[in-house]
Amino acid sequence: MKIVNLTPHELTFFTDDGTVVAKIPPSGSVARVASASKKVGEIDGIPVFSTEFGEVVNLPDPAEDTIYVASTLVAQTATKAGRTDVFSPADLVQDSEGNVVGCKGLQMPEGMKKLPTKKSHVCTRELREYVYAQIKATGDEYLASRLQGEWYGVIQTVLHVIKYLMRLPDLNRIREDNLEEAKAVADKVIEFLKSEAKVD
Repeated sequence: MKIVNLTPHELTFFTDDGTVVAKIPPSGSVARVASASKKVGEIDGIPVFSTEFGEVVNLPDPAEDTIYVASTLVAQTATKAGRTDVFSPADLVQDSEGNVVGCKGLQMPEGMKKLPTKKSHVCTRELREYVYAQIKATGDEYLASRLQGEWYGVIQTVLHVIKYLMRLPDLNRIREDNLEEAKAVADKVIEFLKSEAKVD
């Protein structure tokens, strides 16, 4: 998961024993909540102001497998607006002089119902390369000749059989979570092709 730092400072994450587990430099863009203040009166000669908060400024659009870290106010405001990818630093860590030097994690804003999950990577290319290597590794002269002369058609045939046997609507459904299953199906399909192959 990519973490984008929308604060003006480097984010340093510590474990309970003080070990640094990650450092995320500022992205160069600082998210903030637009605000407007107006004077509403005085108390003993001291002005009193009312502040109205608006929308979040400088918050990038949602991106796949990406979360953003900003101030607590930004994260809460973004969550109320329907975003599910904005967090703030949690459990701040201070040095001996009281300066904030990092944090121990990320704070889920109030109202966020669940954590975002990383989408599984499409593995069609990995499966295609696996099928090619497995066919080549059989040592079968007929299949090897098809790899050399008609490799695309042979591999596509195997991939489409895998798609059919796994009941997938398209090959982009071959992902990290079912790649090993697809490879096992590929092995069976290739073994069948080898048993049926006949040299002219």
